[in-house]
Amino acid sequence: KTFPALHRIGAPVGNYLLNDLAALKRHKLLILSNTFAPSDAERSALEKLKSDGRVVLFNYASGLYKNGQLNLEAMEEFTGIKMKQLDAPVELTVELGDDKNVPKQLRGTQYGSGRNVTPVFVPDDRKAKVLGRLPDGSPGLVMKKFRDWTAVYSVAPINDRDVLRWLAEQAGVH
Repeated sequence: KTFPALHRIGAPVGNYLLNDLAALKRHKLLILSNTFAPSDAERSALEKLKSDGRVVLFNYASGLYKNGQLNLEAMEEFTGIKMKQLDAPVELTVELGDDKNVPKQLRGTQYGSGRNVTPVFVPDDRKAKVLGRLPDGSPGLVMKKFRDWTAVYSVAPINDRDVLRWLAEQAGVH
C-alpha cells in the first residue's frame, strides 16, 4: 500500500531491489520495505549509506532475521534503533501525535493496514523521538538522528502521501 501513495508525493521516485543498495549513493531518502532478512552483503551496503544526511525509513521487522534466527539485536544493528517484541496482537494503525516534531497539518493523521498482528516489534529507544503511536500506546513511528544520517522506523506501512512527503522533505528531496 505504500507504493501508490509514494508516487503521489511530488518528488522523483525509483523502485530498487535490496541488492541494489550499493548503487544508491546519490539518493537522499531510502524506504526499505520487506527487509526482514537482509544478507551480510546487504547489511554492509546499508552501513555505507548511513551518511551524507540521508534519511532511511525502515518498516515492520526490518533486519529481524540474521543467519536464519530471529534476533532483536540484529534488528537494532540494521535500523540503529533499539526494539522490543510485543506478543499480544496489536492493530497496525499509527496515529501521529501532537508533538513539536510533527508538523501541525499531520497531527492526528492515521495510517497503516488496520490489521491485528502478532508478534509486533516496536521501538524501545530513549534516543528516538516518538512521532506516532499504535492503538495500545506503543511507539509506532519514531525518528532517531545520528551525526550523519537519520533513522525512521514505522511499525505499520506508511500509506499516507502527506506523511511520505514530509519524510522526503526531512531528507532534502526536491
